Order: sequence, then C-alpha cells, then structure tokens
Amino acid sequence: MFRSINSKFYAIVGVLVFIISIGYASLAYFLSGQSQSAIRTREAVFIEREIRSLHDLFYEIRFWERAVLIQEHPEAEKYFGAVMEQIRNRLMTLQGKSLSKSVLGKLAQVLDDLNRYEEDFNKIIQSKTEQRLHRTRMDTSYRSLASFVLRSNKPDLLKPLFNLTHFLIGYRIDSRESEHQALKLVIDSLENRMIKATLLDDRVTGYLKSFKDLLDKDYALEQEISSINDRFDQISGRLMGLLGDTSEESERLLEKEFREIEQSRDELNRFFLITTAISIVTLLLILMLISKKIINPIRSMAGVMRAVKAGDIRARSAFPGNRNDEMVQFGMSLNDMLDTLEANNRELVTYHNELEKKVLELASREKELEKHRTRLEDLVEERTSELTKAVTQLQAEIGQRETVEEELKKHREDLEAIIKKRTADLTKTNQELETEIAERKKAERERHRLASQLQRVEKMEAIGTLAGGVAHDLNNILSGIVSYPELLLLDLPKDSPLVKPILTIQESGQKAASIVQDLLTLARRGVAKTDIMNLNHLILDYLQSPEYENLTSLHMDLQVETDLDPDLLNIIGSPIHLSKTIMNLVSNAAESMPDGGMIRICTENQYIDRPITGYDDVEEGDYAVLSVSDTGLGISPESLPRIFEPFYTKKVMGRSGTGLGLAVVWGAVKDHKGYIDVRSIEGRGSTLALYFPVTRTGLSTSKTQLSMKDYMGQNESILVVDDVKGQRDIATSILEKLGYCVTSVSNGEDAIAYIKENSTDLLVLDMIMEPGIDGLETYRRILEFRPGQKAIIASGFSETGRVREAQKLGAGDYIKKPYTIEKIGLAVRSELMK
Repeated sequence: MFRSINSKFYAIVGVLVFIISIGYASLAYFLSGQSQSAIRTREAVFIEREIRSLHDLFYEIRFWERAVLIQEHPEAEKYFGAVMEQIRNRLMTLQGKSLSKSVLGKLAQVLDDLNRYEEDFNKIIQSKTEQRLHRTRMDTSYRSLASFVLRSNKPDLLKPLFNLTHFLIGYRIDSRESEHQALKLVIDSLENRMIKATLLDDRVTGYLKSFKDLLDKDYALEQEISSINDRFDQISGRLMGLLGDTSEESERLLEKEFREIEQSRDELNRFFLITTAISIVTLLLILMLISKKIINPIRSMAGVMRAVKAGDIRARSAFPGNRNDEMVQFGMSLNDMLDTLEANNRELVTYHNELEKKVLELASREKELEKHRTRLEDLVEERTSELTKAVTQLQAEIGQRETVEEELKKHREDLEAIIKKRTADLTKTNQELETEIAERKKAERERHRLASQLQRVEKMEAIGTLAGGVAHDLNNILSGIVSYPELLLLDLPKDSPLVKPILTIQESGQKAASIVQDLLTLARRGVAKTDIMNLNHLILDYLQSPEYENLTSLHMDLQVETDLDPDLLNIIGSPIHLSKTIMNLVSNAAESMPDGGMIRICTENQYIDRPITGYDDVEEGDYAVLSVSDTGLGISPESLPRIFEPFYTKKVMGRSGTGLGLAVVWGAVKDHKGYIDVRSIEGRGSTLALYFPVTRTGLSTSKTQLSMKDYMGQNESILVVDDVKGQRDIATSILEKLGYCVTSVSNGEDAIAYIKENSTDLLVLDMIMEPGIDGLETYRRILEFRPGQKAIIASGFSETGRVREAQKLGAGDYIKKPYTIEKIGLAVRSELMK
C-alpha cells in the first residue's frame, strides 16, 4: 500500500480533500450558528425596543388621561384612544414572538391590567360627566332657592342663606364627609327657619328636596370617583412594575445572546487556528514526502548521468525501496542500460585488434555508437526535464488550490454581506410599503369625506340658485305690499279707520319680505352691506329683543347662560344677517329641548395654526368664534349631514318656523367667508360653532337718524328704467311724493332713446331686465354719448359682480327691492349731491 507514485499521489489528494471537507463543514456549522445567533439577537433587540416603546406610550397615555379629565384639549379623547390602540397592537405583536414563558405571562398580565385600566378610566369619565350634570342641577336648585329667599325680604333667612353659600363653596373645593355633613346641617337649619317664617310651600319644598337629593348623589359619586382613582393608581403602578420586569427580562435575554455570539466567535477563532496549524503540518509532510520519493531519486539519476557523460561508465544509481516504485524501476532500468553499455565496452576492448583491422568499418560503427550515445543522453535529459516539470506543476497546483481556497473564503464573506444588505433592503422596502398603504387608505378616506362635502355644497348651491330666483320674483310681487302702504299712510289722517288694516298689510308684507330675505341668504346673495361689528353686541341686543322675550315665554323651563370674551375681536359683516343667525341658533336649540334645559352662548378669539377637519374644514387664521350649545335631544348621525338643507327638519312644520332656520345660518356664514363646526351626541345635546374672520379695525360711530325733510327733492328730473310695470309705478309714486319730476321706461333700449333726445339728472336702473339688455349694458351705452351721467342701481337680488362693474363705470349707490321711501330717498339725494 502506498508503494507506487500513483497511490501516493491519490493518498495526498485524499488527505487534502479530507482536510478541506472538514474545514468547510466546520465553517458551515459555525456560520449557521452565527446566523441563528444574529436572528435571535435581532429578535431580542426588537423585543427590547418594543418594550421601551410601551414605556413611552404608557407615559403618553397618562398625559392624555389627565388632559381628558381636566378637559384642557378638545381632541384629548381621540388621542387617548389612538395611543391605547397602539399599546394593544404592540402587546399583541410581542405575544406572537418566541419568548420565554415568564415574559409571555407578564405580557398577558399587562394586557389584562390594561383592560382593567381602560374600564376604570371609562368609569371615571362617566362618573365625572354625571357629577357635572348633578352639580349643574344642584346649582339650579340653589339659585332658585336663593332667589326665593332674597325675594321674601326676611332678614332672618339671610344668615342661613349665607352659611349655605359658604359651606357649598367649601364642599365644592374639598368634597370630604365633614363638609358634606356640615352642608346638610346648614340646609336643615335654613329649612327650619323657613318653616318658622311660614314660607315653606310646595315649590320651596321641591327646591330643598331636590338640593338634598342631588347633594347626596354628588357625594356618592365623589366617593365612587375617589375609589376608582385609588384602584386606577394601583393598576397604573402594577402596569409600570410589570413593564419594568419585562424590560429587565428582555435585557437579560439580549445579554445572553451577546455572550453566546462572543463564545461562538472565540470557538471559530480557535478552530481556524487549529485548522491552519494542521494544514501547515500536513503540507510540510507532503513536501517532505515529495522531496524524499521523487526529487531525491531524480537528483541521484541526474548525478549518474553526469558521471556517465564524464566517462565514468561504472557509475550506478542506488535506489533503496520497493521495486513497485516507478522511480526505483526507472533507476534499475538505467543501471541495466549502463551494465549493458559496460559489457559492450568490454567486448569492444576484446575485439580491439579486430576493430583496428576494420578501421573504416569501426569508424562507421563508432559514429553510429556516438550517435546512439547522444540520443541516449538526450532521452535521459528529456525524461529528467519532464519529471522536473511535473514536480513544478504539482507545486503550482498546490499553490493554486491555496489561492482558490482564499478566494472562496473571500467570496463567502462577500456573499454573507450581500445577504445582510439584501435583508436590510427588503425590511426597509416592506416598511415603506406598509407606510404607503396606510397613507393611501388615509387619502381614500379623505377623498370620500371631501366628496361628501362637495356634494353637500353643490346641493346647497343648487337649492340656493332656485331660492334666489324665487326670491327675485317674490321681491317684485311684494313691492306693492310693502311700498304702497307706506305711501297710503302718508296721505291718510292718523285717526282714519283704514290706518290699522293698512298697517296690518304692511306688517304682513314685511314678514314676507323677511322670508324672502331668508331665501336670499340661503342663495348666498343676502349680504348687501357690511359694517365693522362685534358679536358680543349682537348677542346682548338679541337677549333684550322682543323675539327673545317671545321665545322664553314659549319655553318656560329654558335657561340661557352666556360666556362672552370681553376682548373679542371685531368682524366685518351684515348686522341684520348675523342677528338673525344668532336668533335662529338660539331658537333651534330651544326647540330641541321640549322639556327644558340649558342653552350656553359663548364667544372667544381663536387662532387656528393648522386646518381643523370637522363638518367644515376650518382653514388657518384668526377667528371670532360664536358657539351655541344645548342639552337637548341631539342630532342623529344620519340626520347630521342634512341639517342645513332648506325645509329638512324633524319638527312639526308650521309650528316650529319655516324650515329655513339652519339653512339661513349656513348661507349667512358662507357669505361672511366663515366656517361651521357641528358637534352632537344623540340624547345629550349639540354644539354649533361659527368661525368668522376677524378684523383689527375699530367699531364705527353710530349714524344720526334722518327725517323725511333731509332727502326731499327740488324738482330734479329722474328716469326710472324697470321691466316690471308695478315696480316702475311704485318708484315713480315715491319719487314724485319726494318732490322729483319722474319719467319711466320699460327697457334699456327705450332708456337710451330717451336720453338721446332728453337730459335727466339721474337714472334709476333695474339691473335685470328681460328681454333685452340689462342695466349694466344700458348704462355703458348711455355713457358713450352722455359721459358723467349720474345713476343708481336697483335690484331684487343683492349686490353682484355686474352691479360692482356698473359702479366702477360711475354709478352710485345700490338699493335693494322692495322700495321704501327712506332707502330710495337717501340714495337719490346722496347721488344728486355729488
């Protein structure tokens, strides 16, 4: 065995293959261990990061919990719910990981405590709401009782009433049992004093009983809230403790993984050191074997060849070893050849004499012998060169294999780096994809919401366009009802029996004109004139108006509170439309509380630093905010998108108004470039907030009331241009009554023809005339041949773009139909005085 070069070569190759296989197998084993350790390490890092995130989220939810309880942020409940959902999602994610039983048990306990935490928090919110309701009712009973005591003019009752007030304030500050008992004693004392004063009737008894019952319920709620708060704090502390224990467990797991990775790295280093040492020793042994079995015999044969070449024909090569060895066989063949050569040489010496005789023949043979000798030497050298080349090639192959091993190792490291990079890229791409999906879902929800808003606005615009056209026709019809009674009253004596019926006709016409004005507001064509005003003044004026007195007489159990910002900024708008808006909001709130309740009117300055998404999208800017809240029936979710539609109501038509109340509010707010936000809980009331852009300009001074003498004419000539005969007759009658010389025509073409032939001091132009040219085109053509012609504009609509264009050309004031003596008289007098 291993006696031939062939077997030795295959043995060497086998040893090298065995060593390389062991190295590769060990390397693969260690790399697999490293990969598993890396996976476990990433898992441990992820768990640690998630648990730390749970810590942060729990602190954040405690912040929103306080914000909800003290009501310092309008969207605190939404943020509280969002953070709670994040905590649940992270806990569910962690429960799906391969964690230890202790960690999973603690996470399950955290989830249970979180559920109890949320339940207790909801109980606190519910109890707080119920407590605020009880305290509001208790305040109502207290104010009713105090009002009764003060009206009784009994001095003996003032001290108990003062004590009641004092102890009630103390109870509100610190709701302890001592304050509760003291307040009950004060109530009993006041009740005894009222019994002695014979002031205790059924109503007062009801006040006292209601106050006592509400006080006991409030104290019970306070005790329940205190108990829940204690349990709440215990759960919070336990949650923090469990999260801390879980965090420590995850840190220990992470440290364990790091230790295992370090240990695996040390073992890998030791393995490579041992493998390298074994490889070096094996290589040295192989080189020694090659030197002994191949190189040394070749050197020996080369020496023999040189000796033979030098003339020592007896030189022989010594080859100890097995005869199956190819090098030994080659040496033996060489010795046999030299032996034969030596025998031939002896024969040549023996036959020297004979050879001398045959010189010519021997010379020829000697030449041949020399030729054969040269050939033999060439063959020996060629064989030696081939053997040397084979050894060199073998050494080169060994070096190439080492180089290939190094390159293979480098490629494997590069492959691992590429795999890690690809894994990171895939993780990042997955996260970006999840983010993009979430953003697309959010965009889709926003698109649906905006589409709904657009559909609502388009519906309101369509209804408004219809209402505007109807209002224009009604204005023409109502002109006779509103304007002629005013003219008739000027000619009738005050004691005439016709005065009262005519006043009734005039009042009915004005009411109908008010409804037409509502239609114009709905059509967003109602704001004809704007002033600098303050919402607080409009609210206070309404609370002193006959409309408010009529409302309170119809709703006896209605309570109205105001919270008006004393520093409220001014706005630019129409006082008439905004006053009606306030009246409609309060009336709508009162009708939503058939059994009575509380209406709260508030104003405040508010800066919106980023858009608010609600019923309307409130853009960034400074706003004066008017909000009207009630404790009524609320608005159902299916009715909420339609509450501003005209004639859409859940109330009885004919008894609760025209059905245009909130539609008028919508139109007025949009005309003032404002926004509406609606918040309602069915069964618990509603809040409507109106956002109006503010102005820094101060309020203007009030105007002096003018008498009819101040706008009487002096026989100036006036041309009335209107396509409706009734409107022409009314305007002509009023202007002639005021002392003007009046001519009227029915269209723009006749007006142009009249002006070409006659001069007139003033034109009264209707803006919309059909068929034919309108007021703007009429005025433009008149100016071409009569520059500087004075004119005023009249229309059943409010101010439009064509009206403003006519005013840019030189027209004066704009007046809105139906005509009144004061409106048309002031406009004509003002323009003639220019």
